[in-house]
Amino acid sequence: MFRELNRRCLPGVYANGDFHFINVPILPSLFLQQWVKQSRWFPFFSWILLIQEERALFYAKEFLKEADGLEPQFVSLQKRHLADEIGHLQWDEELLDWIWPRTGKTWRAVNARLFAWMMGEYFTTPKRSGLRVVLDLVKEFPGLQPLWPELRIQMLRLSQNHEFNLLSYSRNVTPKAFARFDRWPEFHPLSRVFPGYLPSDTSKLPR
Repeated sequence: MFRELNRRCLPGVYANGDFHFINVPILPSLFLQQWVKQSRWFPFFSWILLIQEERALFYAKEFLKEADGLEPQFVSLQKRHLADEIGHLQWDEELLDWIWPRTGKTWRAVNARLFAWMMGEYFTTPKRSGLRVVLDLVKEFPGLQPLWPELRIQMLRLSQNHEFNLLSYSRNVTPKAFARFDRWPEFHPLSRVFPGYLPSDTSKLPR
């Protein structure tokens, strides 16, 4: 759906590929493809799917609340995307309910650390593709060029901005993921990655 819309909007950019702002070199891309296939050993990828799809669900709903007057094709796509994400989120939860309790305690701790590292490195602060989005904006509007150094600095500082962190991941934005973190102590140190996460009292929660 997004591919089709991108090609209608920017055929010169997306005619020969699906990605413009994300650029993964071939060797890391091949390694990641093989790594993801080892889901029994590395179920932390399922946690990434869960939290990212729950976040996408939240923002799709927020987008549609303010959709009056926006371009109809974008609004239509977000509605279709919202319907998809609801099903995806259910599958993510079912998969984690099956695989995570069957993963040994030590290996769960390893996967939780891998999850924290990958989220902190790639999904919490706009330091790669996010910067490319703004750089493209600067190229489209040359009058912004003098502001680019400061824009870059301020975007990189968003990792230290509490309001930005709460808008990215919190019990309001990703409640299902955070509730699941509460149930498993290996995820309790995640407040270092998600400032909006503080473990709840889990003494009475079922496993």
